[in-house]
Amino acid sequence: MEEGQELSVLLVEDRTDDAELIVHALRRSGFEVQWRRVETREAFLDHLHPDLDVILADYALPQFDGLEALALLRERNMDVPFILISGTIGEEAAVRAMRAGASDYLLKDRLGRLPAAVRTVLRERRLRRQRQQASEALEQSEERYRRLVEHSPAPIAVHAQGKIVYVNPATVALLGAESAGDLLGLPVLDLLHEESRPLARERIRRMQQTGEPEPVVEEKIVRLDGTVIYVELAATPISFRGQPAIQIIGHDITERKKAEEAEHRQRL
Repeated sequence: MEEGQELSVLLVEDRTDDAELIVHALRRSGFEVQWRRVETREAFLDHLHPDLDVILADYALPQFDGLEALALLRERNMDVPFILISGTIGEEAAVRAMRAGASDYLLKDRLGRLPAAVRTVLRERRLRRQRQQASEALEQSEERYRRLVEHSPAPIAVHAQGKIVYVNPATVALLGAESAGDLLGLPVLDLLHEESRPLARERIRRMQQTGEPEPVVEEKIVRLDGTVIYVELAATPISFRGQPAIQIIGHDITERKKAEEAEHRQRL
């Protein structure tokens, strides 16, 4: 958060003068603080909402407890940074608070560290939200990808770390499998004729290094029943389920190759 930007703060504190000292420390560092002080469970719940930037809570209050406030926040699954502030807090209590989900803790006589702690937890929350948005966008793109390729007449497969991780129905049919489950997890090179494996290894290595697609090539593929077919393969590096992978699109050219071989034999 940049200096001069508003900061919405919920203070769990029973002493007005301590609350004002906390707010003063934040304002002195450049924050424009909008704040409210509460000191009971009921008041905390009344003012708890996901638009808060940070919750600053005293570790122990006469009618309330900082860890109880933290538990209430977690129960509601709100991503609001929570910093415990105490006059005295032992190492064991601090560790327990961090394990319970507190973003940080500090002592009231060390309020000079508070602005930096607030900026840190806000930055961490921003990064969490960016990762979540990226993850959701990836899931949506993968769902669109799945809908598109499931109905494609072209065989399409994806392999990652050397193993098949996705096949569409056209690939299942091409390889003579009963279902996708017969193919998932298989080493991708096991589906190639041994003559084709050296070239395929080199192509995979180049794509992993460059991130660029390879030209279309003809490969010999071994179906699950052991028969060999000829397929044109186009390979492209992609991201699949958040991991580097390679997409393969195939075209069965077995009949064409057989016709070419028959024509060649007639010419001999």
